[in-house]
Amino acid sequence: MSLSRLVQTLAEPLRLRSRKSKLDLLSRLILTPGPRPFLEIGVSGSPGGGADFFATDSRYARRVIACAYNLSQAQRFAAAHATTTTLTADGCDLPFVDNSFALAVANAVIEHVGSRDRQRRLVAEMLRVAERVCVATPNRWFPVDLHTYLPLLHFLPMPLRNRLYRWLGHAAWATEANLNLLSARQLRSLAPVNSKTSLIRLRLLGLTHSLVLVVQR
Repeated sequence: MSLSRLVQTLAEPLRLRSRKSKLDLLSRLILTPGPRPFLEIGVSGSPGGGADFFATDSRYARRVIACAYNLSQAQRFAAAHATTTTLTADGCDLPFVDNSFALAVANAVIEHVGSRDRQRRLVAEMLRVAERVCVATPNRWFPVDLHTYLPLLHFLPMPLRNRLYRWLGHAAWATEANLNLLSARQLRSLAPVNSKTSLIRLRLLGLTHSLVLVVQR
């Protein structure tokens, strides 16, 4: 068994725990009863898809507008979740008027949109269409990259990280466009200057594995 496969096996309970922790946290801190819809960005319909968060939960599915990045993802998600409205759009250029939603959520999405400027645009665009925004992402300084399940290599400068990822058979994650991890400071810096923000750290054995940024106008 390869090192990354062994780490993946050991880390799978962490991934499931992280998902449940984020859902419980957001349900408690953010979601309120009422008819107003909210937006979930980056759904894919893939088994175990990290971005498919609230839209897969029967408590919220009818209030969610699910946004996929391409048609095949939208079709796959819609086939699995018929009660949820699904569309295709770039999260950095959403087809909605200002203040359309009570909440916009992006879980395990922002590290995949590209450069810091693109990440900043995603947060700003979410905040344009929603009163409140929640962005959850793995912590760059957690010792295992939960995309490749390789330890420590993601701490390296990106050009060297990418070279090693390609060499180790993880070429899909060896570009900034596909994987641009964030620290707590970098994630908080994406929020507009005059917005109200809070940053929540989800921990395991004292180590922060995930970060949740909540932004409100």
